[in-house]
Amino acid sequence: MGGPIWNGPIFDNDALNWVRNELKTHSEDFGSFTRLYGLLCVMDEAWKLELSVKLIAAQELKDVPLHYTLDGMCSQLHITVPSQTLIRSALLNAGYRVSSVHTNQTALKTDAPNSVLWDILREWAKENPPKVCSIIIIVHLSCSIPKRNHMVMRF
Repeated sequence: MGGPIWNGPIFDNDALNWVRNELKTHSEDFGSFTRLYGLLCVMDEAWKLELSVKLIAAQELKDVPLHYTLDGMCSQLHITVPSQTLIRSALLNAGYRVSSVHTNQTALKTDAPNSVLWDILREWAKENPPKVCSIIIIVHLSCSIPKRNHMVMRF
């Protein structure tokens, strides 16, 4: 990783409240009202009283600047991606905070160190090892390609 990173707030709660109120006022004008409203609810913790239990659990951590994409991490270990519930539970049980990310439904934010998340995924890999490929790669005799010294133009 290189370069500067912005680790301050990425949105203004007053602006989000204004957008939310405008959206509610003109909800019939927006075919994607439900999606827009859900995105704004995840971003602003001031609306916790209006949110369902599912969205309250998905409040984004504002003081954690970066997020993890589990599918990317799991591809490094060649394992299947565990459920968000499983990973979140492991992090919460270890005493860390965890939340969703408003830009990616498969990503999460946590204040846990990288090592903790990798430890959780390694434990998952022990319980759910990657499938071993049963194909043996050996050069077959009938698969030889004509050599260039035969003066045959192929490409």
